[in-house]
Amino acid sequence: MSTRVLRSGTATFPDHVCQALNLPSETVGFELVRVRSLDGTPALFSTNYSPPILTPVLASASEVLAGEASLTTLLTNAGFSLGGANRIIRAARPTPEIAEALAIDEDEPMLCIRSTSWTPEGLRYDVYETWVRSDIIPLEVDVSTVDLGNVAR
Repeated sequence: MSTRVLRSGTATFPDHVCQALNLPSETVGFELVRVRSLDGTPALFSTNYSPPILTPVLASASEVLAGEASLTTLLTNAGFSLGGANRIIRAARPTPEIAEALAIDEDEPMLCIRSTSWTPEGLRYDVYETWVRSDIIPLEVDVSTVDLGNVAR
């Protein structure tokens, strides 16, 4: 799989991102927009939003911004390891930008995954929205059981 970064840098977050990250409306943070291709065919369109505290880390991550390194590894190395996430998967029609980037028709329904990730301490640090061409990339879900004890959900 190859990655092409379409844009990266500071941006004013949409309201749903501010809410998901527990930030005030119109917060400016870091936006990373990428297209991933499998065997030369565009298959995923992803936008990641990271809170202002991560802007210096991301702005200086030249390999991630060139599509040559993992954002997850960068965030983990910066002290933001995954403690949990909420993911919502729905069928939706892509925006014109997404349809063009994925070389599909705007009327073609796709899978859209919206995720909010938090650290083991509960700090929310990443919101992403990924549009998946499920005709190229199958959606795979692994489930395991973990004893959560009396942890409230």
